[in-house]
Amino acid sequence: MRKSDVIYIVSSIFVCIFSLSYCSTIWFHLNVPTYYPLEHTWKMIQHEGIPSQRWYGMTAFAFLSSTIVSSCIYVILKFSKLKEESLTPYVTKLIGVISTSLIV
Repeated sequence: MRKSDVIYIVSSIFVCIFSLSYCSTIWFHLNVPTYYPLEHTWKMIQHEGIPSQRWYGMTAFAFLSSTIVSSCIYVILKFSKLKEESLTPYVTKLIGVISTSLIV
């Protein structure tokens, strides 16, 4: 598989996992670190009535999870026996359509 094909697949997977991980923190009410700017502290507990910025923890969770999954996929593709083959235009378009529809 060509290097550009591997990068295309890994980046598509990264974006999809990032989107799903970020949304899963909202859907499943996952407990992520929350920053409280008035107190200058990070807490795992969400306090009502106190201004907080949960976005930092949600983004960090999504970034870490997508980095781990993408790194594993990269290693798998790098050492697979598909080194000589390249993606067909149909598969390239299919990956693009699937990743775009998943993100939307």
